[in-house]
Parts: sequence; C-alpha cells; structure tokens
Amino acid sequence: SDPVVALAPRAWAVVPEAPAIVLPAALLLPARGANANDFGAAFGVASAAYREGRFTEAATALNDLTARFSEVPEGWFYLGASRLLSGDAAGAVEPLRRARTSTVVGPDAAWLEAVALERAGRRAEAATAIRAMCAGAE
Repeated sequence: SDPVVALAPRAWAVVPEAPAIVLPAALLLPARGANANDFGAAFGVASAAYREGRFTEAATALNDLTARFSEVPEGWFYLGASRLLSGDAAGAVEPLRRARTSTVVGPDAAWLEAVALERAGRRAEAATAIRAMCAGAE
C-alpha cells in the first residue's frame, strides 16, 4: 500500500496558522517590471487584513494586488494562503502554484499547495506534490 495515499483524508493536511509575512530584499529596489515602492505601498494596504486574521477580506485585497503586480510571486503566496485560511482550498491552489517560483516563500508555497489540493479533494495531485517534495524535486 502507498504510504502517502494511506494518510487520506489526512492528518498532514491541516490548515496551518498564517505564515508570517516575509518579502524578498529585491522588492526594496525597482524590480520585476514594477516600481518596488508601488508594490510595497499596495502590499502594505492589502496585507493589513491578513495580519489581523481577516482572511476573506485579505483574499479580496490580495486578488486586486496580484492583478496589478502579477509578476511578484509573493503576492500570489499571500493570496493563496488567505484563501486557504478562509476555507477556499480550491481557490488557493493556483495562486500557491504561481508562488512556488519565489526564492523566499517558494518551499512554503509548495507545501501549502499540497495541503490545498488535499483539502479540495484532489488527492492524487496532493500525493504527487508530496512525493515531489520528498524526492527533492521542488
């Protein structure tokens, strides 16, 4: 029997506490096709609800942020985390997938994506994601 599949519905797929907000140093400089100061100001406003645990409201604000700054994976990470923490596991999957390219939150995004997949009932995909992480393929 497959040990990953044997864990379903799974003790490992608990919805975590909110990850702390961490942004890469590169966002302190104009980078990634957007003015970092514009991103920083917009992120500060969008992340206020996240910091206060109002995840549905945070998801709405971060959705607008990612529309403006789609090239910044950290925005996608906090959008995905907000959706997952507000109970929208299915809606969290794609933002978390997009956030895996981040050098700062990429590994956390991969883990939360697996949790979101599992919680959304996409067990085969969740098991594949877990195997990939265990194999060091991320």
